[in-house]
Amino acid sequence: MLSEESGLTIAPGSRYFAIVDPIDGTDMALRGLKYYAVSIAAGTLERGAVYLRNVEYGVVMSPLGMYSAVKGAGAYFSGRRIRTSPTNIIEEAILRIPQKTASGAKLKRAKSYLYLGCSSLEICMVAHGLIDAYCESKRRKIYDYAAALLIASEAGAVGSTLGGAQLSRRALGRLSRSTLAIAANEELWSAITDEG
Repeated sequence: MLSEESGLTIAPGSRYFAIVDPIDGTDMALRGLKYYAVSIAAGTLERGAVYLRNVEYGVVMSPLGMYSAVKGAGAYFSGRRIRTSPTNIIEEAILRIPQKTASGAKLKRAKSYLYLGCSSLEICMVAHGLIDAYCESKRRKIYDYAAALLIASEAGAVGSTLGGAQLSRRALGRLSRSTLAIAANEELWSAITDEG
C-alpha cells in the first residue's frame, strides 16, 4: 500500500498494490461541503515496485456518487458509462485552473474557469464531460490523481505534465508528485500544453 499517511508498505509475497487517499478535499469536508472523496488506485506490483503505468483499477467515491474504471473497460459514474466532452478549443472550454494561476494569456481566453479544491473529483469531472480540462501548476501528490487519471483516460481524456511530458515512468513513492494537464481530447490537450 502507498498512502500519504504511511508511505510505501509492501508485505512479503505481495503481488498487488493500492494507492490510497483517504480524503481528498479535506478543507471542503471540514466546511460541510459535499465535495470531497476517497480515492483508491490498484494494480500489479512490478519487481516489488509501484508504477503508475500498472494502475489497472481506479475508484473515486464521494457523497456525489462513485467514479470507477478498469483498464481497457471504460469509465463509469454510479454504474453509467461516461465520456469526455467534445470541446476541443480553449475559447469554448471550461477549465479547472489553479487558484493562483500563472497560466499564459491563451488559457485566460477560456469560456469559464473553476477551482473546487478536490483534485480527484475535478479530474473525474473531465472524465464525465462536465468540464473540459484540469490544469495544475502545483506538483500534486500521486495519491491525489492516480485513480482519477485512469478514470479520465478510460473516458477518452489525454493526460501529461503541464509542460506536455509523459507522467512518471519511475517507481512511485511517498514523495511522487507532478504538475498535470488532463484534457477531454488530444486537440484541447495540445493547446493547453503548448501554453503550459
